[in-house]
Amino acid sequence: MSRYTSISRTKAGNINVLNTVYYPNILPSNDDLIIEPPRKRLDSIAYDYYRDSELWWIIAKANNIIDGSFTVPNDLDTIRIPQNISQIISEFNRLNS
Repeated sequence: MSRYTSISRTKAGNINVLNTVYYPNILPSNDDLIIEPPRKRLDSIAYDYYRDSELWWIIAKANNIIDGSFTVPNDLDTIRIPQNISQIISEFNRLNS
């Protein structure tokens, strides 16, 4: 599911422009998986755990990976894989509706 589906758009001349995208805070949960990061791209990790590569942003946000890269920084010994993705997606949609 593309996270841009629910984002409103503004007309700028003849071009539709996406409005600002807001992301929810993803607090640690007892349900989260803590793993040694595989040396894979975030979209591949998201596919492995969520069966949806477009949910890479959940893993990035949960681990404070904010450089816009798809790669896991080498200095991370573990990464957190949130399991409550339906709640996270609902909050994302609420923030951007």
